[in-house]
Amino acid sequence: MEIVQGSIEKLIWGAFGLLRDRNHGIILIPYVLPDEEVEVEITGKKRGVSWGKVIKIINPSKRRITPKCKFYGMCGGCNLQHTDTEFQKDLKLDMLEELIRRNFKGKIETTPVLQGDCWNYRQKVTYRASVNDEKTKIGLLEENSCNIVEIDNCMIIDEKINDIKDSIKDRIGNDVKGNIDLIRIMARCDENEVDYFSPDIEVLKTDKTLNTIIRHSGKTFAYQYNARHFFQINPVMARRLTQQINAYLSAYEKDLLIDLHCGVGFFSIALAPFFRKVLGCDIDKENADQSSRNAIINGFNNVEYFNQSDIEFLRNQSCLDYACILLDPPRDGLDKNLLRQLLIKKPRQIIYISCDPPSFLRDIEILIDIGYKCDIISTVDFFPQTDHLEIWSPLLLRDK
Repeated sequence: MEIVQGSIEKLIWGAFGLLRDRNHGIILIPYVLPDEEVEVEITGKKRGVSWGKVIKIINPSKRRITPKCKFYGMCGGCNLQHTDTEFQKDLKLDMLEELIRRNFKGKIETTPVLQGDCWNYRQKVTYRASVNDEKTKIGLLEENSCNIVEIDNCMIIDEKINDIKDSIKDRIGNDVKGNIDLIRIMARCDENEVDYFSPDIEVLKTDKTLNTIIRHSGKTFAYQYNARHFFQINPVMARRLTQQINAYLSAYEKDLLIDLHCGVGFFSIALAPFFRKVLGCDIDKENADQSSRNAIINGFNNVEYFNQSDIEFLRNQSCLDYACILLDPPRDGLDKNLLRQLLIKKPRQIIYISCDPPSFLRDIEILIDIGYKCDIISTVDFFPQTDHLEIWSPLLLRDK
């Protein structure tokens, strides 16, 4: 066991503390804070960077607190509970700006982090379960592992989902025969109900319809969905992000909005009253069908959704001179072929929403190179107690 002692210089993206050592170079360590003096065990090396885990905090930060969750450090969900939520906002912005300095060749401003409720805010979770020798386990995955941590309560999940976990466990015990590892159970809730299903065990489902109402800009929007659909994990903060987008768009003529990753239509339906026409697509048929139903529920006749991939849908569009494209891709960012279509079509305006700043910065740089202007990144904390951060930017074609 090799032990190193030193001071944490800063946190980098992923909430890893950076420690410089004469023999090991850069060492990255989780669960630390800037300026802390720590004793660290070296656990490995990858791509020229050493990794370590804290053995002892010799001189703790004044911003270090005792985590509220008794499973903190075991479950792989949270990694910033050891500091207060105000400081979490500062750390997330610092990590984002450090990421920009290292990976972005241009200049771009960032906004202060907008934050809401910091506990029990998640309305979706993926439980993992196993049945071995007639013993059932259910919980969340251990950090960097496939082992299940049998939690009794997750402090960032909505309490309704916490409350139903034991009944899911009982159903698994009754319905699953033989030994099975790592059963996935997707649970999602609204203000009143919980719906869940397992892609691994067909009978493990509830088939409930969930309902969420959001209000912004003096208007009310209703959504129906279930655990199989893509819907926002933190709809309260997603509403506030939508308000920011609408405030930005108020300065521009709003003709056509194209939502290329529509899910069940959360953003495009909330923006539909402000555009002449709204089109959306999703490669998942259940999402595309439900977004169409949500448009009808809200009484919109200017909204139409299609079951197509983003690349196919964009390829089939003709003139986009007055279009605003809404991008909210998966964590990996934009497909190269989609970027190629954006280069060909060159819509007037793009709104890019992302939960992964590294892939976002990579894509933004490509879009700037093909003629777009991007001056600011807005930050919204969808995921308190973790290093994750939702960001968005408006992009405008320079010659339009």
